[in-house]
Amino acid sequence: MKRLFDTPAGKRAFALSALAVFAVCCIGSCADESEPTGVGPQHPYGIVVASEGCKLFDKPAEDFDAPSNRDCVAWTYGADGTLALKHVNAGFNCCPGALTADITISDDAITIVEHEQMNGCRCLCLFDVRYKVFKLPAGTYTIRFVELYELGDPPLAVTVDLASNPTGSFCVPRTHYPWYEPSGSRPEPQGRLVRASGCGGDPSLTDDDTYATDLSCVEWRLSEGGVLRLRHLNAGFNCCAEIGADISVEEGLITIVEHESGPPCDCLCLYDIEYEFAGIPAGTHRVRFVELYTSSEDELLDFPVDFSVYPAGVQCAYRTHYPWGYSSSLPEDEARLAVMQREIVDFIGVPSCGAVGDCRHIGIGSKPCGGPWSYLIYSAATIDEHELRSRVLRYNAWNHGMNRRYGLVSTCDVAPEPRPGCVGGVCADLDAGPR
Repeated sequence: MKRLFDTPAGKRAFALSALAVFAVCCIGSCADESEPTGVGPQHPYGIVVASEGCKLFDKPAEDFDAPSNRDCVAWTYGADGTLALKHVNAGFNCCPGALTADITISDDAITIVEHEQMNGCRCLCLFDVRYKVFKLPAGTYTIRFVELYELGDPPLAVTVDLASNPTGSFCVPRTHYPWYEPSGSRPEPQGRLVRASGCGGDPSLTDDDTYATDLSCVEWRLSEGGVLRLRHLNAGFNCCAEIGADISVEEGLITIVEHESGPPCDCLCLYDIEYEFAGIPAGTHRVRFVELYTSSEDELLDFPVDFSVYPAGVQCAYRTHYPWGYSSSLPEDEARLAVMQREIVDFIGVPSCGAVGDCRHIGIGSKPCGGPWSYLIYSAATIDEHELRSRVLRYNAWNHGMNRRYGLVSTCDVAPEPRPGCVGGVCADLDAGPR
């Protein structure tokens, strides 16, 4: 009697995800490269075997290697059904923690989705990662790697008949960081549109209601790996749009010209669009969005930011017309604002300190006449400052929208800035007198 996975239909239906963890610092083998005895499944399965990097390209390679502008896979298939794979010049964070992979094997494809445990350093570099697939019948397979930092480049994928070509290699060129020309030159910065969610977008993504729908906002975050991610929230497009963007990065200006194609519907709605950039140099940049359905009276999403000083943040622009709009009341918005403030205060918690340099302050709120309503004191030793700033900027954006929405006014006096200091192990305003 044939088992299910021995039948063609069973092979097509079967897909195994194998997760294997190993130490990044390992040079050479991090695991026994022979097949585990008595524990492995009876159908094909794969494991991560070893890794080495960050690569300096300063010593001769022991086996197949490639220059620093190539992303490659080398394979060797044995008579016992074992396939050894080496992913050469795989891009990861310089301090990735544990590297893992989801390895899926079907009747004609081997797919390896690579992961890193963390973005521990503000840089990327190249690694060699070894895999083994056991109990693999001879035949033709498409071997494909899904990588973290390929940034829309052609995938590393090759179709090979292991029976007639049991050994070989295949490479694709890479033109952006962390890949680079052997001479050491760095390519120009570049970006791509990653995905769209919301009305007519990717249904697997949850719409973000952090911002009122009369605001068009941009959140940014520069990852520890040096990849800049932008999210354009409440972007206006046709309800049936195929969304695209022309992206340019030059002389400190990041320009995103959004456009749409496809048969239109008789309506507009709001989307959340995600973008990703690599190779953005340090310093101040201007981010400029050119949107389809803004009017001459609208505020522009066009702002300067120094990503080295503010690696995370928010910028919003108020919108006054369809498809933007907001149906609420001042009491409801005030209640929402109060909840957001409590969450920020809870996030700060007890601002414990060990030195005066731990204690800092941040303005919160958006007065109609300009400036913050007040200041919060926090300890840089106990919280993530970038996360705090993002939360406060979201709060300020909501407050700014309320000012515009309801025509709120305020005095134009300036809230006094506190003088933070460490008093008895807790941050406090030194100008506020005894507690």
